[in-house]
Amino acid sequence: YATLRGFKYFVSFIDDYSRYAVVYPLRYKSEVIDKLRLYIAEVNTLLPRAAGIRNIGCLHTDNGGEYISGAMGTLFREHFIRHTTSPPLVHELNGVAERFNQTVDNVVRALLSDAGMPRMYWAEALSAAVYVNNRLFTSAVKNKTPVEALTGKKPDISHLRVFGSRCFAPIHIRKKLDDTRVECRMLGYDNNSQSYRLERCDTKHIQYYSHSDVIFAE
Repeated sequence: YATLRGFKYFVSFIDDYSRYAVVYPLRYKSEVIDKLRLYIAEVNTLLPRAAGIRNIGCLHTDNGGEYISGAMGTLFREHFIRHTTSPPLVHELNGVAERFNQTVDNVVRALLSDAGMPRMYWAEALSAAVYVNNRLFTSAVKNKTPVEALTGKKPDISHLRVFGSRCFAPIHIRKKLDDTRVECRMLGYDNNSQSYRLERCDTKHIQYYSHSDVIFAE
């Protein structure tokens, strides 16, 4: 199902040690290389410098054509990343990614069903699901969430809210007697700031609002 912005696929990258995951929606599978560049930059900003870690050491993927192109090989060499692949049709050798994708697929369906939202919102539900999943304990890492295992910092979860819930955001540009807030629904979070991703009910525009500025009616 295509989203309103034309996304049809997604690619996920998972750190094997911490199980910290990042997902990117795609319009075309050829965009994978651009998303990998973004992932490398994002993860390198999160890695704890005190641990002496500076880069991704190895990337394991399936044998899809998007990962074995010449351009992708050049990217691996530029960042000194060792690339390994699973044999065709042997999905169990890429088990971490396969299990993750199956889990988030189920969570996305549940989120959309619970919120009564159409399937075209799958990309928003996916992003919200992964954001929360990175802040939940996992059996793969003892007594730590993926965020803490990767960054060394305990995550704050006080701002987590129900996906699709009704809320009210401030109207910053208005006339004197106009309403001060507009009704929205919560579609997720911004990884890079303390903001919610909200869809305005009047215009269907998606905007980011600071956690402290939003009032929820859960």
